[in-house]
Amino acid sequence: MGLLIRFGIFVLLSFGLIKTNNNFFLRNEYKIKSVEITGINEDISKDFFFFKDKFIGKSLSDIDLQEVESLIKKDIRIDEVNVNIVDFNKLNIDIKKRKPKYYLQYNNKIFLIDKNDVIYGEIGDEKISSLPFILVKNNFEISSLLGIIKNIEDILKGNISQIYKVDEHCVNVVLINGATLKTNNTVPLEKYRIGKNLCFGLSKEKKIDYIDLRFEDYIVKYLEDKNGKQYK
Repeated sequence: MGLLIRFGIFVLLSFGLIKTNNNFFLRNEYKIKSVEITGINEDISKDFFFFKDKFIGKSLSDIDLQEVESLIKKDIRIDEVNVNIVDFNKLNIDIKKRKPKYYLQYNNKIFLIDKNDVIYGEIGDEKISSLPFILVKNNFEISSLLGIIKNIEDILKGNISQIYKVDEHCVNVVLINGATLKTNNTVPLEKYRIGKNLCFGLSKEKKIDYIDLRFEDYIVKYLEDKNGKQYK
């Protein structure tokens, strides 16, 4: 008998909650009256305007906020999304776009790469002149070059112009002063610190073509004119 009574109470409570939910959220004051898209510029936000037609007039009980966030994040340009109900009748969609950290040059096109190594757009979408260029001949070179540049960027803060693979044994890191550091995946970080000091120290006297970091000794090659005379 006790079990039957408890079951009856559970059914009544469940029915009451369902009834309350339907009556509460179906009232006009708890329907979406406006959708606000924030965090991105107008050009990009236009791509998400269809959400306004989709949700205006909908009951709060019909909107799955996590599903909306997942749908927006399918756009590869988007990094973060937060969807919230404001004042019971306003939907706020706050979107954070990916920010480029490097440029990737491949097949005569220039793409954007973010901090998480995601390739998500082309240079025309967001042009920042000071970003390093990663030049590749095929997809297989991308991860190894990203590995090198991410390891050395703190040492060579703001001084990397471009990086590219010469062959299986050599990668060139071109600095903003025109000098090149020849390296590969086996060169320790300490050699970059010394190489940087050598490069910017010696270049005050003569123009440097490259400094090779791959060997025990540092090999320095100065720029020469057609007569073999070193540039100053």
